[in-house]
Amino acid sequence: MLAAEVRKRIEHEIGEDWTRSNLRGVDLRRCLLWEPVLTKYTNSFFDPAKPKDKRNRKTIKLWLVLEENPIEKNGYQIVYDDGEDRFGLAYGGSFIGFYGNFINSLEGM
Repeated sequence: MLAAEVRKRIEHEIGEDWTRSNLRGVDLRRCLLWEPVLTKYTNSFFDPAKPKDKRNRKTIKLWLVLEENPIEKNGYQIVYDDGEDRFGLAYGGSFIGFYGNFINSLEGM
């Protein structure tokens, strides 16, 4: 999947409501990356006692699509896994979990 396809999927979910926010005050126009970036995260679900497979990896590559604090580069991030076709959250370089679609992830921050 290409970055432009990920962005289009997000814009489709947002629709005309760019004023939507969450309890943390995220401004979509400021925090949404214009072009998603494929980024490596520590997988918080990795279990070294289990065999490595698609879901049990120490690191995972996800599309970074939104940064809570885009200037300071900290806070929560919304990520997208094109293999799972799901959005989720990351924090401090670690993948936290899937929340389904983009809007659910935004509200789950």
